[in-house]
Amino acid sequence: MQTDALLAGLNEEQKQAVQGHDGPILVLAGAGSGKTRVLTHRIAWIIASGKCTADEIMAVTFTNKAAGEMRERLEELGIPDVHSGWIGTFHGLGARVLRREAEHLDLKRSFIIYDADDQKRTMKLLLEEYGHPDSSRISPALMLATISRAKNAFLGPTEFALAATKEFEHIAADIYTSYTAFLRENNAVDFDDLLMLPVLLFQAYPMVLDYYKNKFKYILVDEYQDTNRAQYHFLKMLSSGHRNIFVVGDDDQSIYRWRGADLRNILDFKKDYPDAQVFRLEQNYRSTSVILDAAHSVIVNNRNRHEKKLWTERRGGELVKVLQTGDGNREAAVICEMIMQELKRHRRDLRDFAILYRTNAQSRVLEEALRRAVIPYKIVGGLRFYERKEIKDVLAYLRLVVNPLDSISLRRVINFPSRGIGDVSLGRVQQFALDQHIPLFDALRRADDINGLSARVRSALKSFHGFISKYTELKGKITISELSSALVEETGMLHMYKEEGTEESRSRIDNIRELLNAIYEFAQNRSDATLDTFLEEVALVADVDSLDSSASAVTLMTVHSAKGLEFPVVFIAGLEDGLFPLLRSAETRDDLEEERRLFYVGTTRAKETLYLSWAKRRRTYKDTVRSKRSRFLAELDSDLVEVKEFDVPAYPETYQRPYRTTRKKRQTDDFEQVMPDYENFSQDGSGDTIPVGAEIRHPSFGVGVVQETSGRGENLKIKVYFKDEGLKTIVVKYVKIDIL
Repeated sequence: MQTDALLAGLNEEQKQAVQGHDGPILVLAGAGSGKTRVLTHRIAWIIASGKCTADEIMAVTFTNKAAGEMRERLEELGIPDVHSGWIGTFHGLGARVLRREAEHLDLKRSFIIYDADDQKRTMKLLLEEYGHPDSSRISPALMLATISRAKNAFLGPTEFALAATKEFEHIAADIYTSYTAFLRENNAVDFDDLLMLPVLLFQAYPMVLDYYKNKFKYILVDEYQDTNRAQYHFLKMLSSGHRNIFVVGDDDQSIYRWRGADLRNILDFKKDYPDAQVFRLEQNYRSTSVILDAAHSVIVNNRNRHEKKLWTERRGGELVKVLQTGDGNREAAVICEMIMQELKRHRRDLRDFAILYRTNAQSRVLEEALRRAVIPYKIVGGLRFYERKEIKDVLAYLRLVVNPLDSISLRRVINFPSRGIGDVSLGRVQQFALDQHIPLFDALRRADDINGLSARVRSALKSFHGFISKYTELKGKITISELSSALVEETGMLHMYKEEGTEESRSRIDNIRELLNAIYEFAQNRSDATLDTFLEEVALVADVDSLDSSASAVTLMTVHSAKGLEFPVVFIAGLEDGLFPLLRSAETRDDLEEERRLFYVGTTRAKETLYLSWAKRRRTYKDTVRSKRSRFLAELDSDLVEVKEFDVPAYPETYQRPYRTTRKKRQTDDFEQVMPDYENFSQDGSGDTIPVGAEIRHPSFGVGVVQETSGRGENLKIKVYFKDEGLKTIVVKYVKIDIL
């Protein structure tokens, strides 16, 4: 292909970047500015210009999907031998180097790569074998996170041991040594090794480095703002000869500091390469100018950034809508209202909508509101609330309290958190129960009669039996909220996750606390609130979720998961100080700037319409607190914002009624819903017809008056006005109603 043809369709900024001279090049590519196109056209332009062949280029991405798309685009551009080139992720290319040079590192080329589960199993084994009194209290996740941080800082076991000052660090150094030895004995590496070992290889064997420096005449990197120090050194060493390194990134979208990403890599590129050419891609092809200007008015408050301002030919657009709501449940209900209005006014598809939030725990209230409004949804980059491991663990404990005969729940939690009851011991208990024809739970109480168990295991089994029995006796004597909170605290789950200290464990804590909020709200709003009825409701919700196979659905995800995506309509929920920016992430200026970048990423996902919502009150763990509007909302250019107030709580008497459809007098346009009530699903119907004016009782909405009917038998629909819920259209065959 001729080089001129490769420039067709590119804007002036993109053309300049594609045709940049040899040497270091930094392309500052704003959101939606066509950076992937520039990267692939740069590769094609280098090859078409005769500067090198495809296998003399290394192109690095962060995901296999991005690498695959890059190869496809290059093939479409007519570039030959694309699949023979080194196009891939940092981990994939690191593994490729290690396989070629395995003998230098006491590895065989057939080495295997341990995934997260393999690493956790290995660490669990090593901690059990270690024998230190404290090792049983150290979680595998915490130890793996500690070793990972050491590897990303280029600290091997010896260097880590020399730097250790605290007792935990000395234990970690010993375990790190054992872990490394175990991997080598098993001819295995972990993911961090795929980044660290190539750099150590290049440092130890200059001739090996020289080979790769000479092999790759050009190195191109996508998402450079997300690189960590290991990746930085990997690239710097490989490009140290020819210095033909072409990096594309946006410092304003650097949001993975918690995973080791180092903003200095992109901010200091000119310091590393003083002669570097810098190109700015500032024309945005995604969003309206209003959205871009609003996002810019916030991100300019960051000090650590390269100056740039996105612009678009899509002038104007709708103002950014700030939704001020009374509480978290009202916020979720209002978001559903706005979705229904958008569907009605603009004939949108549900695929056009995304609801973004800062933490996974926020999805619970949003999911319940969407279910009440019968709006299909899907979770991207995570699980639905009641499918998350920690939620299932707590629910298993609660099910066991309600029904000690539930052996499935018992098996799930009897050794979680760890009580030293292994599979072999549990197997002996199960066999004893079978032999004695008694339930598994009853066998725990008789642990002293079971052969082959140590005194420690017998004590643990009886203790677990007593623990569950205590809460079974408390059931009905204290509120389900008090019981659940006390039980969760006594299990030690919260303490265990707190000790792990990882981002994942903090998210699990948030989710458990949100479950306790759900139980509290359920108790406040149901006269028949018992642990049994709550668990029944949860089971019904899970069953309804499993019925949802529609492709058209609203997308829910964290802002982190939304990076790289775009939607016509975007909602960002929970914009309150302490939630977004997250309290634990706003302790230093660097932390706050990372949160601001995350907000910027969220806002620039919107193509046409952007909603930003916050609640004046929010239910937190054990309490309801007044919230303060996020500082990011205060930083928005007021000329670009329209504020809408919805201060009436979703449920004026108390808080949320889980799994019920909300209907209040609206400040916005009204709408009606035709909704199958899956929670009270009935195949029977309720007779041929129901007279207008009749009073009926709905299991969810209470007493209402029939306003209108249509159809007969299985096709009977009725419009009913409920005092608290407003006008509803009900398909009668799906719900059991009583005529009063």
